[in-house]
Amino acid sequence: EDDDRQQEQQQPPNDPDDGDAREEAPGADDDEEEFEEAQLNPFDSVNPFGDDDDDVKAAPFSQRPSIQPFVADDAPIIDAIDNEQYEKALLLYDLQSKHKELHENKQTTEVLEYEIATKQYTSNSRSKQNNRDDDDADDDDDEDDEDEETENRKQENLLRLIELERLKKTLKRDLKDIERKLKLYNMNSMDIQTYHELLEICRKHDQEEVFQECCQHTTFEDSLPAKPYLMNAEFRAQLLPVIELQKKAHFFIHCIDAKAKSVEIEFNIYHQCLSSAQKEFESCHEKLTTLKENLTKCSDFFSQKNNNELYEIFIHRLEYLLILYKVCKSIGNGIYLIQNAFAEHDTVQQCAKMWQHIDHLLCDGIVCLRRDIIALHRKNDDDGDGDDQDVTSDQWSAIERQTDSQLNLLPNKEQISQILMHMSQI
Repeated sequence: EDDDRQQEQQQPPNDPDDGDAREEAPGADDDEEEFEEAQLNPFDSVNPFGDDDDDVKAAPFSQRPSIQPFVADDAPIIDAIDNEQYEKALLLYDLQSKHKELHENKQTTEVLEYEIATKQYTSNSRSKQNNRDDDDADDDDDEDDEDEETENRKQENLLRLIELERLKKTLKRDLKDIERKLKLYNMNSMDIQTYHELLEICRKHDQEEVFQECCQHTTFEDSLPAKPYLMNAEFRAQLLPVIELQKKAHFFIHCIDAKAKSVEIEFNIYHQCLSSAQKEFESCHEKLTTLKENLTKCSDFFSQKNNNELYEIFIHRLEYLLILYKVCKSIGNGIYLIQNAFAEHDTVQQCAKMWQHIDHLLCDGIVCLRRDIIALHRKNDDDGDGDDQDVTSDQWSAIERQTDSQLNLLPNKEQISQILMHMSQI
């Protein structure tokens, strides 16, 4: 007995990990399975809307998109103005304005998309609720009216989204155009000189007094708006005349400081263009005078059915004169600036006389003849379609009143050369 008792004391206890010796509590397997399922999908039994319907889903947005203000950076614009690079400052301002419009477009689009999605979710929830509860007829009528109103608002928002998308494409095209102009300006920025640098060049050529007249006896800085600059539409409008004045000054310096042979070539190009244009305007003036005399004998000529197309041809055939006149006007602007500095230059003086003759032919002759011929047609036009066919009337009026902004341009040698080549092929 003593030996048996010692053997039992020396025997090790049962291993708790042994499957034969371990006792499992009742229901332990079920609790473990529920715990594993909860880990796989912790929100499976949670309905955020307090509804047991599995078809209802959460709203697509947790909160309304917040409107973030556009942060403008005016430092590059001010630096460009301080360096007398006014055209660059204008381009940077336009670039920033377009980015601001694009930012506002994005913000408005996000808000509209939120409203559309939220109303769509609300409409779907109401529809499912109506499918479960359709006992009260009056409530159904009220909800139908609400649904119709919601649908109308949704359609309006969709139309606004389409318009915003169109506007976004337009803004992106404008941005690319401004970036291209800014890149081109930066490539030629080495040619931009300050007012005092230009004045020193004039002193070397004894043309300081003429230069002062060209700049209207004022500096670029004097023409700027007062500091601190307010970056708005008024600032942009005040910057435009400064840019125009700077371009005139650079054109004047280019003509007096460039090599004589190079300047002579440019003057000959201007002379050829004005000479060819003068012939065109003289021929057109003569033909319009003859046409007006014939129409006074048969004033209803254009009103006859078989001649309606001839009136449209007459209107469109004169459009090229507008383009040609603007090119000649740019040459006239340049000649006016340098005429006193080249008082003894025959080509410059001839260009000045030809330009005055062209200006008189168009403004005092062709414009009046065209207006009289159109008035004769409208007087005898029973259908009253004459107004609709004169699609260039505003442009002609701007030429007559000298209010077209393109009339302040300076000559572009490359553009004038292309026009000369085109005119020589006609």
